[in-house]
Amino acid sequence: MINRLLNELELELSKKYKYISQRMLNEELIDLFFLKYYCDNNILTYEETIKAENVRELNIPNDIFEIKHRIIYSNKLLSLIQYENLKDLITEYLDTADIGINFLNNNEKKICITNSLDKNIYDIKGNTTYITDKSFVSIRAFNEFKLYDKVLNVTNQYQKYDASKIKDYKYLFIYDFMPRYRFIKEENTTFNDFIRSAIIDYNDIKIVIQTDYRKISNMKEHRMLINYLSKIVFYDEKNTFVLFEKKDDDSVSIIDYDRNKIKSLDKLYQIIENNRKQKDILVKTSVKEIKNNYYRIGFNLYQTNFKEEKKNINEIAEENTMLIERLSDLNKDIEIEINKLINR
Repeated sequence: MINRLLNELELELSKKYKYISQRMLNEELIDLFFLKYYCDNNILTYEETIKAENVRELNIPNDIFEIKHRIIYSNKLLSLIQYENLKDLITEYLDTADIGINFLNNNEKKICITNSLDKNIYDIKGNTTYITDKSFVSIRAFNEFKLYDKVLNVTNQYQKYDASKIKDYKYLFIYDFMPRYRFIKEENTTFNDFIRSAIIDYNDIKIVIQTDYRKISNMKEHRMLINYLSKIVFYDEKNTFVLFEKKDDDSVSIIDYDRNKIKSLDKLYQIIENNRKQKDILVKTSVKEIKNNYYRIGFNLYQTNFKEEKKNINEIAEENTMLIERLSDLNKDIEIEINKLINR
């Protein structure tokens, strides 16, 4: 039903826009979910909502959800799902989500911070507290998730950050897909300060960042966290999972999720948990080696056994002397040429 509804939405939106993105389609679909919820709960009637020329003028109370700020063009398509079960529709929609917060594969309570709200980070098990004041999305945007909570009868939480309560959680999940060009203020560039303080203050917390590989292909921006780097999982071209935690050594595991070799997510979870070397799947390196390799991150880079180039103190001194002598010779040449120009 969801695919059919998305096709109909695309046709409807094509009357208004030349280009229709997947994001626009998803937003319209979610707005239909909201409208159906209101109608199913007798806040609105199907008849008035379907016929309305401007949905924002309908009598929707603000204390439930806030969608009045958007212009909804597809309310007439509500007739297609009037007799469908909203829980089934939302479940079908969430089933199309890619791997996200459920990568953690457990029922532990966790905190989630995000700068891009989408279905990938909705916790269908209802064990997540979403921190609203340290996210780059508005509190109002979380109403989408609150709708899912109500319909699916789960109990995710939406709170402002309280450092004293971090100790109650084992995992902190950060979903970071803000493009680099949108970084305006220094404090918005990464979550580094927040992550570091959480790790230092609470020994047992594990922090997982899901992000674009390009943002972590060089860990220089995360130098302050590099000593806590534990595992990196290359899931696909766009999704990389980076695990930070307090540990006793400087070892780092790098895992390549090749679907041809790892046939299921359960097998991936087993590989992550066992943490043993496997050719072409899991390699081990160290924080020191990453630093020596100019903070670069890549599975093949470390699988090829990067060798640290070592020089003794005499070699360094000799090289330095040669460079100083060369610089002195260049200065003499420059002085001679300048004198020639002056004496002409």
